[in-house]
Amino acid sequence: MKVIIPDYLKNIIARFIDQGFDIYLVGGSLRDIILGCEVQDFDLATNALPDTVSGLFSKTVNVGKNYGTIIVVSQGHNIEVTTLRKESGYTDARHPETVIFCNDIFEDLSRRDFTMNAIAYDFKTGRIIDPFNGQEAIREHVITCVGNPKERLKEDTLRIFRAARFSAQLGFSIERTTLAALQELSPHVQLPAAERIKTELIKLCKGTNFKQGLNYLYEWGLFSRLIAADLSSFPERITNIPETFDLCQRIACFFSTLPRQEIDETLEKLRFTRKEIKTIKGLINNNFDYNLSALTVKSLDITGQEIKDLGFDGPIIGKIQQFLLAEIKSKKIENQKDILLAIIRKSYLE
Repeated sequence: MKVIIPDYLKNIIARFIDQGFDIYLVGGSLRDIILGCEVQDFDLATNALPDTVSGLFSKTVNVGKNYGTIIVVSQGHNIEVTTLRKESGYTDARHPETVIFCNDIFEDLSRRDFTMNAIAYDFKTGRIIDPFNGQEAIREHVITCVGNPKERLKEDTLRIFRAARFSAQLGFSIERTTLAALQELSPHVQLPAAERIKTELIKLCKGTNFKQGLNYLYEWGLFSRLIAADLSSFPERITNIPETFDLCQRIACFFSTLPRQEIDETLEKLRFTRKEIKTIKGLINNNFDYNLSALTVKSLDITGQEIKDLGFDGPIIGKIQQFLLAEIKSKKIENQKDILLAIIRKSYLE
């Protein structure tokens, strides 16, 4: 397999090799190359220790030195470089208690989540290292855990959400024993941090097969752990989300079946920002239409003075404006001055 890499990455790879270190392309970047997809971010792995990586380049950022991760900045691009490592003791269902740096790419690949992500390309030799048959999983479009699925998922429960997300992004099915473990563990394992769940949910909803991913989360019982309301209408709602909807519209449509108070509580629990919540609720209240959501009294094609000229005064003018706005948003009338004047006369003067 030929791996084409950009110039800004070639310089980094050459530096490692010139200094006698091993350097590999790993993770999602290699998976996407095998799939023939455009690679957004290149992830590298090396047997050089984090301090050594920092010393090899003029501009680096320490984003996770304890876990071996250093960002190397090259020609305006951020490249994540991680030292090969072994892990053990995932007591918080997310982070390993023990991290041991090593020289063995096989050890490093064995700690990864799914076989499609446990492949490495050795830049020194030009060969693929694939101890868990990840290339076969990619060819067959199937998500399979590395090693024992229950153990792998319990180590880091975010992997449960990642499985659903990958199915949405890639359109892959889930291998039988991995699926059984997901179904068994989801109702009772310790959930990851809300911020991380939100990140995975957003990535899932961006996927071409987002309905498949959402259905997995519902069927595995994860939504019932995040949302207190009755969820019996969720499957139908998921089915009816238009494929043409963008990310915010998809999220708004999905949550629209919840009681209004539950919408706020759920979005806040998942760490959506106030601005994001306002946008989502605006879409829910306006039939998922951005144009209607953006309408305010100031958008009306008739001014308060023009309403006053019809003989109205005081608070009734504001009430008329809100009435017109509601009629426009419900798509009963058009926002045109002659139509608005006719509605006012019919509703308030006849």
